[in-house]
Amino acid sequence: MEFGASNFVCVACERDVDRRWWNSSNRNRSLPPICFGCERRYTEGTGKPKYGSFMDRRNAMRIAALAECLQATAAAKKWSAKYVSA
Repeated sequence: MEFGASNFVCVACERDVDRRWWNSSNRNRSLPPICFGCERRYTEGTGKPKYGSFMDRRNAMRIAALAECLQATAAAKKWSAKYVSA
């Protein structure tokens, strides 16, 4: 069991994630570079991987969340450049 893992800033919501009481056996823990809340928010409604170990499936979902976050950010910037007048 590992306590006191280093903190990180979530790349999606830019929130400082406090991992003072981090426990490696907790399935709902935040893993860098994205917090657990953003991981769930950006992968909601997507198909979940069916094969592989738990961490392999979790890492696949983290990658999908990061990709969705990048796509949403790019779409928002493109929309604002096209429709928002300064």
